[in-house]
Amino acid sequence: VTVIGVDSLDDIRTSLLMALSQDNPEMPTPDVVTEPGSVVLEAVGIRRWEAFERGAVLYTLHRKASGITMYVTGRGADGMWTERKDKEKLFDARVPLEQVVELILEDVLQQPEVQTKEPSLPMLLPPPEL
Repeated sequence: VTVIGVDSLDDIRTSLLMALSQDNPEMPTPDVVTEPGSVVLEAVGIRRWEAFERGAVLYTLHRKASGITMYVTGRGADGMWTERKDKEKLFDARVPLEQVVELILEDVLQQPEVQTKEPSLPMLLPPPEL
């Protein structure tokens, strides 16, 4: 997990483009969980998922040869995370990654946390391939 600040749209744009321009590295799945915890929560310095979910929106992108599907997960009326079907988008494989990133940024800027105050959590991105 790579953590980037959210105070610069240019930094977010650059980091998202870099992350989307490469394949995710394959990571071995451990046979047994030896330690409790979460890489994500540890990276942002939060102890409980509940606290993370209160101030976070998750963008999941699946890239295939046919294109990119983006899913947005945020809080529902009950306060729990839910997949937002109205925010699901399918991008044709010919759509430039820059356009995908701009649409993500537009959506991020519409989130209530961004509208009402400074975002409290950083963005999390997979690390660049070594």
